[in-house]
Amino acid sequence: MESINKINDASSWALWRITEEIGNFFLILDLKKEEIGSYESISNHYKKLEWLASRVVAKYLLEHAGRDYQGISKDEFGKPHLVNQKGTISVSHSYPYVAVIYHHHKDVGIDLEKPRERIFKISKKFLNDKEQAYAAKDTRKLTLLWSAKETLYKLHGRKFVIFKDNLEIEAFKLNSEGFLTGIINLNGKESTYKIKYENRNDYLVSYTVR
Repeated sequence: MESINKINDASSWALWRITEEIGNFFLILDLKKEEIGSYESISNHYKKLEWLASRVVAKYLLEHAGRDYQGISKDEFGKPHLVNQKGTISVSHSYPYVAVIYHHHKDVGIDLEKPRERIFKISKKFLNDKEQAYAAKDTRKLTLLWSAKETLYKLHGRKFVIFKDNLEIEAFKLNSEGFLTGIINLNGKESTYKIKYENRNDYLVSYTVR
């Protein structure tokens, strides 16, 4: 475990850098029949590692909060939920890293990304004109914008959200860490959220609590 980071008395998030082999995770996890089916449906070796590691991190986060971990299920929108346990989680991974956030009762969202040049090819698909103007050709700014919008999307927990039209991140100065202002605009209703981010050498992570 890289770190468990306390947000407040009700919430924390954790980062894991995967160095273990698959077998090590099975020594920690007691997977239910449904979970084993989900795991076995994954064909990519690294995706299997991410899947297992995300559950180990969730288990450690809950135990750190004095709660019992009994697994993760997903709803019809693909949003993860804790099995037989109060509280909310959000999960993200970009090998070799996995990030998970937990809150006792409020909705949460987290996203982890590795900066890559290919972000330029898709930036026009998820940024509005104002965002494109202030992000310019900065790989890390573009990656953080994508991450922040993914965080809002996971917080919302529903589909039918268009990143370019329904999600907006106000202009910001990129530092090693800080806060962004994110906006979800749906059906004429605008909701604003504070998004925390960390800008590290090989990854960016952003998260928020409703």
